[in-house]
Amino acid sequence: GFAVDPRNANRVLGIGGNSMDWNTQWGASPHGIYFSTDKARSWKQVLAVRDGFGGRVIFDPSSFDAARGYCSRAYYSAPLSGLFRSEDGGESWQPMSRVAAQQHNDKYNAALLVVSKSGLLFLAGKEGVFRSRDHGQSFEHIYKDGAVWG
Repeated sequence: GFAVDPRNANRVLGIGGNSMDWNTQWGASPHGIYFSTDKARSWKQVLAVRDGFGGRVIFDPSSFDAARGYCSRAYYSAPLSGLFRSEDGGESWQPMSRVAAQQHNDKYNAALLVVSKSGLLFLAGKEGVFRSRDHGQSFEHIYKDGAVWG
């Protein structure tokens, strides 16, 4: 998965994975989030996770900071590791909620992420759709009629 900052095309987030979960005995995991500030010419890993099957990543367009010139908030949903949030445009990440890990449809399909223009975060997966009004701190279950795949 990839996400381009909707207000600054220089800033790109990419998910790295090699289609197998990482064993910590092998050393540092190459899986996780990679970040570019030069339109994907170069990359640095900013979050390592054991999930090797991808995930979902998205910038929050409502978090645009004119002084910085980019959207400051981004989210990453990993199938096993759950939901992470960045408040500095993708440079660093904090774990947020296990709801995302519980909602992956299978290890290849992490919970879906959508951010509204007003900053509401929606997460969808095997038990329906969840909404967060507080940037991923908590979720309410708003659609309970089955799995959401797309």
